[in-house]
Amino acid sequence: MLTGLILAGGNSTRMGTDKGMMLFKDLPMIQHAINTLKPITKEIIICTNYQRYRKLGYKLVADEVKNMGPLAGLISGLKDASTQNVAVLSCDVPLVTTSIITRLYQHLNGFDAIVANTKNQVHPLVSIYKKTCIETFEKQLLNDELSLRKAIKSVNFSELIFDQNIEHFSNINTLEELEKHDN
Repeated sequence: MLTGLILAGGNSTRMGTDKGMMLFKDLPMIQHAINTLKPITKEIIICTNYQRYRKLGYKLVADEVKNMGPLAGLISGLKDASTQNVAVLSCDVPLVTTSIITRLYQHLNGFDAIVANTKNQVHPLVSIYKKTCIETFEKQLLNDELSLRKAIKSVNFSELIFDQNIEHFSNINTLEELEKHDN
């Protein structure tokens, strides 16, 4: 069983407004993440400090430690998940598909985490983590080590290579990127 965790708490400084609510192909970007995770998860949690997401009807979890980036959000979501395995997506990767998350889950095996990799680029927010990562990640956070890429290297993780449909992993951080991918 999987819990779906969507990280939507960032400051969206490059976009200039909340990315999760920006329309992409006629839906808010966060709705694409929900649609990706819903068919394969027991529950969906949105990690955010914004109450506007309440209207989506899913459980909201705020960062326990504020202004510490996605690692803090990941820890909060892992703690709140009702399952041992948590599929993680950021709200700004609306092209990730259910089949990508399913493939990751099928390759989790005995690892604490499995992370998507495209052409040697690791995507720690297109991944699956076990709750067993919490303690290690908390230590990282306490030491002000906020990099998710470094944090995953501190647990028993694997990478799953995706060499086709690389555009599915595109982050949309600016209005220009939104326009480019929305056509």
